[in-house]
Amino acid sequence: MLRSKWKRTLLGCSLLTAGGLLPLTAIAAPAAQPQAAQLGKTKSRAATAAQATRVQPPVTQLIVKFKPAADARAAAAGDAYAMTDRRLANISAAAGMSLAYRRPMSGNAHVLKLAQPLSAAEAAALAAKVSQQADVAYAEPDYWMFPAAVPPPADPGYASQWHYHDPATSGYYAGAANLPAAWDITTGSSDVVVAVIDTGVLNHEDLQGNLIGGSAATSGYDMISYASAANSGGAVSNDGDGRDGDPTDPGDWIAANEPNCNAGGSQTTSSWHGTHVAGTIGAVANNGIGGSGVAWQVSLQTVRALGSCGGSTSDIADAIAWAAGETVIGAPVNPNPAHVINMSLGGESACGQATQDAINAAVARGATVVVAAGNEYRWVGYFSPANCQNVITVGALGPDGGEASYSNWDAGGSSYIALSAPGGDQSFYYGSLSSNGVYSTLDGGTTTAAEDDSYAFYQGTSMATPHVSGIVALMLAANPKLTDGTVPADEVPALIKAKLQATVRDFPTGTSGIDDCTTEWCGVGMVDAAGAVAAVSTAPSANAGSDQTVAPGQTVSLSGSATDDAHGSIASYAWTQTAGVTATLTGANTATPSFTVPATATTMTFRLRVTDDVGLTANDSVTLTVTPPAPTGLTATANGAAQIDLAWTDASGNETGFKVERRVAGGGAYALVATLPADSVGYSDTGLTASTSYEYQVYAYHDAASSTVATASATTAAATDDGSSSGGGGGGALGWLSLAFLAVPLLRRRKA
Repeated sequence: MLRSKWKRTLLGCSLLTAGGLLPLTAIAAPAAQPQAAQLGKTKSRAATAAQATRVQPPVTQLIVKFKPAADARAAAAGDAYAMTDRRLANISAAAGMSLAYRRPMSGNAHVLKLAQPLSAAEAAALAAKVSQQADVAYAEPDYWMFPAAVPPPADPGYASQWHYHDPATSGYYAGAANLPAAWDITTGSSDVVVAVIDTGVLNHEDLQGNLIGGSAATSGYDMISYASAANSGGAVSNDGDGRDGDPTDPGDWIAANEPNCNAGGSQTTSSWHGTHVAGTIGAVANNGIGGSGVAWQVSLQTVRALGSCGGSTSDIADAIAWAAGETVIGAPVNPNPAHVINMSLGGESACGQATQDAINAAVARGATVVVAAGNEYRWVGYFSPANCQNVITVGALGPDGGEASYSNWDAGGSSYIALSAPGGDQSFYYGSLSSNGVYSTLDGGTTTAAEDDSYAFYQGTSMATPHVSGIVALMLAANPKLTDGTVPADEVPALIKAKLQATVRDFPTGTSGIDDCTTEWCGVGMVDAAGAVAAVSTAPSANAGSDQTVAPGQTVSLSGSATDDAHGSIASYAWTQTAGVTATLTGANTATPSFTVPATATTMTFRLRVTDDVGLTANDSVTLTVTPPAPTGLTATANGAAQIDLAWTDASGNETGFKVERRVAGGGAYALVATLPADSVGYSDTGLTASTSYEYQVYAYHDAASSTVATASATTAAATDDGSSSGGGGGGALGWLSLAFLAVPLLRRRKA
């Protein structure tokens, strides 16, 4: 669509008077030069930003402790605090859900697993119900704890870095990147390498601690091919030689009447552009000087590709390749391949094949390539590398989230711009205040470096881009799975882009900018550092399902499930058996595997491990109790006036033994009369009363469960006058002998 606000027309006129097409050069808006007063060090400390409160994740466990004298049977057994089956059943009933025992803990308390995750409020309400039980000393949710919130950097210039602050507490600065809550998760890692393809950097005191090797000269490579315009036809290195191992910025001033890019013009001043960009990504924090970078700990790699008059596509393509670890003829292999490549540069052209090939190779190695949309206030599709594939193209926001007056824009559904970030806006739309720019490291030299370790406000998509690169560095620091090979390297850049876009904040309306941003013009939204870092560092939740009671030979399905944060997905399930007789799982890499319960199993434990799309994992376990089969064919036969013989078939292969219980027919409780070993198939119950009917129940058991009962009954014979059985008839002595023989506690025969 046509963008026809009068404000655009005015700006368009001023751009037309600039005349001509710019060479491939660093992208900074016309006002992106040091302001009248470059800001030096100040003794005042940065204002403390309000800290975000970490949201409590779902609660999955409960902590319970019993009163010491509440259970007389447990006390008699020497453990008044034990978790008995009765206690577990009672508190499950009180909770209104099945609770599974997890483990004992210090202080005689116990950890129980909830049947499903609950919110903090729901878990607190459930714990309150359990606490009301008479034998419960206390019950409380097993809440998650986190590292203490990280205070903002104690650097004097941090107060000027509105572009980092929490937009919810910063009043006017709705376009800020929301870094304080991200710093609560991570402040970065020196294991993450960010390459800055730019004009080189200086040995600024606020950068040295994060530069590879501790200095500009050792931090990377100078990829500018030519020392003179006569040889290059354009870009000049300004350092007296061509490619070498020292990427220190000698200054990118342009001589008066330079025929390739400044014919008829006066000498220009050096921008120290790379130093400013590098400071936004990774200036050292909490050192009491200047400001802070987005990533407080990071390894900054300098790849110099822009000099006087800009830089050539061929040098820039080689710079991309070298930064990623590809072979570049004539240059040593990069010993520290970059995880992130920042390119705050561009020029009007289609995305050339050499550039695209270099980007593709870098992405295949796992490097996330972040580029500037450009500052011409034109359609971004005209400018490379912003119009290349496999990059994250960044537009610029003013302080209150409005569209920056210079930022290139998308249109017609082209979707080159992924998202927008704070780039500053010092135009009259925002009151022309220098402090509305981005504050970072610089130098006061007009040609060569003054080495004064100064700072300045710049504006431009060049300033927006390193915000995103720094946030990507935080994302990689928060989740090492993205750099250690757990997630395939060639998948990481697209994953990072997806997480950045999924966590953006909506563009505000009614801003002071040249226009309000929309998703048609400025990408999908405003970058949100806290959301992006949380999206790659929040582990999933695994649920292996409820504990089950099963039978030997039964086909069982496990019921696993998992949830990830709102911006993630579950990539894989993996089940393993951790205890019990080994079973063969079918579909072990699905949420719901199945298996047949082995005949000899008693208890079986299985662990579910889920992995999400950023390589983070969670585990949960489920225990299956295998009930032994009941004895079959139980018979009870009277053997005189004082004995009944029991016989059954042992149908179980997993029992510890059998128990025999008896009662007088007609009611009353059963009493245990015998505990028999495994494989028993009979028992003779002696010493009974004549002419009395008895009822029996027999069941198999092991340590974890008992079978259902088998029942039988019989009536003893009437007693004779001589005390013998009425059925004994003749051979009394033999009868007594037979009785003595039969009245043994155990009849055993082996199963066939």
